[in-house]
Order: sequence, then C-alpha cells, then structure tokens
Amino acid sequence: MGHLDILILRICGRGRRSRIRRFQIFIFSFTIVFFFFVILLNGKFFLSRFFVFFCLFRLFRG
Repeated sequence: MGHLDILILRICGRGRRSRIRRFQIFIFSFTIVFFFFVILLNGKFFLSRFFVFFCLFRLFRG
C-alpha cells in the first residue's frame, strides 16, 4: 500500500492537504485495489473499464 499511496499523492495531491482530500485519496486507493482484484478474478475484460474509470477520474480532478 505504501507505493500506491505515494503514487496517488503524486497524481492527486497538488493542492492543499485537508482531511477531505486525504479521505478522497483513501477512497481512491481502495477503489484501485478493488479494481485490481476484479481484474485478477475476471481476466483482462475489465482492464479497459479500469483505464476508462481512471482517465475519467483524472479529468474530473484536473
């Protein structure tokens, strides 16, 4: 989880660090882990959906 948290901080953490922001980062990291488990269980079919979700999230976050 350590490297994942650092990666998420680099992606999302370019502003003020507040409790809400840390909570959003926690939710996002949990979502990434969940998607990785889905990919491992169901194969490469969900991989494209994960990337679509990730790109949309980055667009919404700026």
